[in-house]
Amino acid sequence: MGKLHFFPGEGCLFFKYGHCVYEEILNPGYNRHWQCQVLVKWEKEYDHLVNQAEYFQLNPSQVEGIWERRMARKIISGWNCPHYISCEEEESCIYLHGNICILALPKCMGRCHLYQYNGHKSIIDDLGEE
Repeated sequence: MGKLHFFPGEGCLFFKYGHCVYEEILNPGYNRHWQCQVLVKWEKEYDHLVNQAEYFQLNPSQVEGIWERRMARKIISGWNCPHYISCEEEESCIYLHGNICILALPKCMGRCHLYQYNGHKSIIDDLGEE
């Protein structure tokens, strides 16, 4: 018997940059290993800032000003990620899908039983997702 070859997964609703977003769409945020590590780091820094602000009794507008200045410096200095590629529409990475890094998702193995042509109506369309 010959070797089975899958057709490429391109055109599938769940195909993003060679990876499958199906599991993430089913359970958003469930797998924390898929989260963008830069955003995870920034989240920890923000939590640390909030703790400091509480300790020093800063008001919310002061905390907001501090965070905005820090974020401005971070955006200028870059995302500090080896896979970062700038997104044209906004100041983020093309591999960022919500909070997850698409490159951390399972690679697409081709047209599988989950394959859904991107042009057809699906349950995902009903949820407002792409």
